[in-house]
Amino acid sequence: NILSLFLFSCLICHMGWDAIRISTGLIVISLLVYFLFSRKNKQKYALFHIVEKLRNKVLTSDKLEDELSKIVQERDNIRGDEFDKLIEKAPVIDLDRSYKLNRLLQIISEKLHGHVNCDPENLLSMFIKREQEGSTVLIPMVAVPHIVIESKGVFEIVLVRCKSGIKFSKKHKNVKAIIALIGSKDDRTMHLKTLTAIAQIIQDKEFDDKWIKAETPKNLKDIFLLGDRRREG
Repeated sequence: NILSLFLFSCLICHMGWDAIRISTGLIVISLLVYFLFSRKNKQKYALFHIVEKLRNKVLTSDKLEDELSKIVQERDNIRGDEFDKLIEKAPVIDLDRSYKLNRLLQIISEKLHGHVNCDPENLLSMFIKREQEGSTVLIPMVAVPHIVIESKGVFEIVLVRCKSGIKFSKKHKNVKAIIALIGSKDDRTMHLKTLTAIAQIIQDKEFDDKWIKAETPKNLKDIFLLGDRRREG
């Protein structure tokens, strides 16, 4: 309490300047350690929360935090990792007006079915069911609808921009960036890595502005390819 702090300060002063200098140094070091490490941990656990919120039930694992820690701690400055390759080949849909959510998911399903050899109606049903299980909106502007299919070696991304905004729910009425994912159950690690990469990139304070102002599909892809994130070795 305040009295204890006052008495302790008096004791330090009574012990002389050496004690004051040592105490001040320890306080400064403690504050530096706190701000450096607590900020890093807060960002890491915020990332865990985002991916935990989004993950599909079929990807559930008791070791999720350990897996994400490994992904987040992988080396920086490595070009051409798996996520980059996915973004480079990803279709881009730039909508000129707003659509109802089910129509948006239908457009995405029709774009994806040729890449995954799966009936678009089945894909649409799975996307709708996933949204009913829990909203895939990460932040007010960004949603990551994602499904897992019974197949092998499948993982695809579709990038969608709608400047007019899509209503995903009563709470989220103006989603402008939609990153749709479809993956097979056998590629769980890639699913988690992709969600982690997306979560890191959209934490950029300028993400919203960059997304709205991008002029071409390549510009939209570059937001992810050049985004600040940790890359795998």
